[in-house]
Amino acid sequence: MDSNIAMVFLGALTWIDQGSPPPSTSATDLVERGRALLAQEKPAEAELLFIEAEILSGKQVQVRKWIWRAWMQNGRINDALDAVDAAEITGALPTRDLDYLRGMGFFFRARQYVQQEVGEPYTSLAFEDATSWLDAATRADPDE
Repeated sequence: MDSNIAMVFLGALTWIDQGSPPPSTSATDLVERGRALLAQEKPAEAELLFIEAEILSGKQVQVRKWIWRAWMQNGRINDALDAVDAAEITGALPTRDLDYLRGMGFFFRARQYVQQEVGEPYTSLAFEDATSWLDAATRADPDE
């Protein structure tokens, strides 16, 4: 296990065991740190921060969506898209978030296809789906 992941995990276990989070940590801070890790291609480390954030937030789906986003980048694309579908059925997330997550899911699927040399038409269809979903999310909330 990477030493950074181990440190985050042990830190999480420590504060869970004590029943309260470190005083300077908020769910928002953890999500921002996790998003930075996603940008650095460190989805496993990001997922641990998102799990901590979810606990701190009282399991808010707005935080849970970042766990799903980390899953996508970590190769758990189908699991993440299944969770997004369930969130749509329950109305737990706004459409722009659902569109963003689906777009990212298809982007990571397309990237996986390229890495595995899957070929056409699968790769281009995944990229087209990603573009379509991400375009819809961007049009719904250009500032997000």
